[in-house]
Amino acid sequence: MRHGNEPISAGKMPSRKSVTVYVTIPRLNRPCPETGWRASLDFTPDTNRGNPDDLDEIDSLFFDNDDEIAETQPRSKPPPIVAMISPKGGTGKTSVAVMLAGYLTTRRRQVGLMDLDPRHGVEKWSRAGDGLPFPIYTFESNRGAAAFRNAIRQATHEVDLLIVDTPPSMGPAIRLALQVADLVLVPAGASALDLEAACEAIDAAKNARHGRDNDLPRIRVVPSRQDGRTRLAKDFGHRFKSLKIPVTPAVGQRVEVAAAANSGRLVRPSTIAGKEFRRLSRHVWSVLRRLEA
Repeated sequence: MRHGNEPISAGKMPSRKSVTVYVTIPRLNRPCPETGWRASLDFTPDTNRGNPDDLDEIDSLFFDNDDEIAETQPRSKPPPIVAMISPKGGTGKTSVAVMLAGYLTTRRRQVGLMDLDPRHGVEKWSRAGDGLPFPIYTFESNRGAAAFRNAIRQATHEVDLLIVDTPPSMGPAIRLALQVADLVLVPAGASALDLEAACEAIDAAKNARHGRDNDLPRIRVVPSRQDGRTRLAKDFGHRFKSLKIPVTPAVGQRVEVAAAANSGRLVRPSTIAGKEFRRLSRHVWSVLRRLEA
C-alpha cells in the first residue's frame, strides 16, 4: 500500500469506468487503533472480475454495509460478551480470541479482550511486538464474582464488544465467564480428547443458561488447528448435530499464527490464516447481530 492520495491498483482489471474510494484504515500493529492511515483504492464495481486474492485484500479493508448501519445507531443495551472456553489446552483458544478481537476492531467498533488466564498469554503476545490494536484487560479469577462483575462493567463501558479468554480448565474463571457471556465459542481439534473436552464445555455452557433470559449463552464450536484434508476434520461438524450445536467456519494449523504470536501482531489478511480468521470473524459478528435484533 502507498500513502497519500495516489490510487492503488487492485490487480489486472477490465477496461471499465473505475471508482476511487478513500477509507481510513486502523494500523493493525499499533497499540492505538485511532491512529489510521489514508489509502486510495482504485477498482471497478464488478467484484466478480480481477485477481481474487487482490479483491479479497480490498474486501478486508471495507466495512460491510450492515455493520456500518449497526455501528452508527445508538446502543440501547450493554455490548455483547463472547467467552472463549475449552477445558483442554492446545486448542488454539487464545489465538482465536486475539484474532477475533483484532479482525472485529474497526474505526467504529472498539473491541476489548479480557484475559482470565493466570499465565496472561494475551498480554505476552502483545508485548512481543508494538502492541495489539485493541485494549487488553487482565483479571485474576481468585478475586471473586463481585470483583469480576465490576471489572466486566468497567470494560463494557469502554468497548462495543468484549471477548473473554479463559484458562484451559473448568475452574472458577470459566464459571465467571459463563455467567456474563452472550456467546460461547468452544475451539476444538478433531481428536477424541478434543471432542470430549468440547462436550464438557458445551454442558457447562448449557447449565449456565439456568436463570438467564433468551436462552443465553448461545454456543458455537470452532474447528481449530485441524487439517481440512483429513477424514476427521471433514466429519467434525456431523459429530455435533445430535447435540444441536452449530459449527463455525474452521481455522487450520498455520505457521502464520505462530509467527504472529512471536512478533506480537495479527496474522496478515492476505495469508490463508488471515482469510480463515476473516471468515470466522464475519460469522461471529453475524451471530451477535442476530442476538441484538
